[in-house]
Amino acid sequence: MNKKHTTIILSLIICFCFIIVLYSSCMIGAKQNKGICCTDIKVEILDSSKYSFINNKDIINIIKKDCGYILGKLKDSIYLDRIENILEQQKAILHSEAYFTKDACLHIKIKQREPIAILIKDNKKVYIDESAYRFPVEKDIDMKLPVIYGDIPIKIDNQQKKDYKWLANFIHMLKSIQAEKDWHNDININTISISSDGDMSLKCDKGKETIIFGPPDNCDIKLKKLRDYYSYIAPQKGSYKSVNVKFKGQIICK
Repeated sequence: MNKKHTTIILSLIICFCFIIVLYSSCMIGAKQNKGICCTDIKVEILDSSKYSFINNKDIINIIKKDCGYILGKLKDSIYLDRIENILEQQKAILHSEAYFTKDACLHIKIKQREPIAILIKDNKKVYIDESAYRFPVEKDIDMKLPVIYGDIPIKIDNQQKKDYKWLANFIHMLKSIQAEKDWHNDININTISISSDGDMSLKCDKGKETIIFGPPDNCDIKLKKLRDYYSYIAPQKGSYKSVNVKFKGQIICK
């Protein structure tokens, strides 16, 4: 037997031994888990200090409705991926994670969706997050979000791809305004009304001005005009009833 054949045989023996060890470990783990029941359920909503769309009791009830009583149930009969899928079907939940610890306690971690505005149309009210996902407002929560109403050019309760372009422009506009440090920290946008021709009028919770923004495009240019207004025009001339930045190269104050 030459050296090459000896090396091949040794490699096969090592692989075979590794497979046996791995199989034995799996069998030991399976035996250890067999017959062990779920001892407790602990739910953690990671952003509960910011949002309260869902609570611990809601999570337990959702799981119970689909999977029955988990507490006291055999661990190997509880499918964690199924629990995660059920929870992530809830519109206010962005992500969930389910896992067991050594003490057979089932841990569930929840991350809620983070809304950036409220849309109101046809007597319907929904939150919208930065991915353009919409989910219903089921209970009144004081979150100081801008409220958008009027002739919104999309169906607010449907996740339709054809609406994406307008939504992308709108979200970019809203996030750009909220990122403004020169003036937005002191003058928060309270409401945005949309006219039949698509123009947006922004109303602040401080100040008398209504900002006529036009459609949600060319945001950088329009925001520069607003910076100029709040930095130079308003301090010298005082506030106006309306500030129109929709036209190219103009700031129209009335």
